[in-house]
Amino acid sequence: MNRLFSTKTPRASLSAYPFLKQLGIGKTNPGVYHSGEYHKGNGQTLTYANPSSGKIVAEVSLGNGDDYDACIESLAKERDQWMKLPMPVRGEIVR
Repeated sequence: MNRLFSTKTPRASLSAYPFLKQLGIGKTNPGVYHSGEYHKGNGQTLTYANPSSGKIVAEVSLGNGDDYDACIESLAKERDQWMKLPMPVRGEIVR
């Protein structure tokens, strides 16, 4: 956890922020994405607070070096699949 907030820092209720639920954001969130899904990172935890109240809204688990390596490995596999797609199909995807 970053040191700006202590364990005694009050938490905000997520019900005060209904748009976060629509975005799939909860109290704790995975911060690493690879292989088509989100993963809990093995690094530090980043804490987000409402700047007007100082209450903690959510936390994100950040990645470390091992998580980075997993992302690079996944990227290499996905790149091979991507390159096998015909150019017109790739063009439709990135549009």
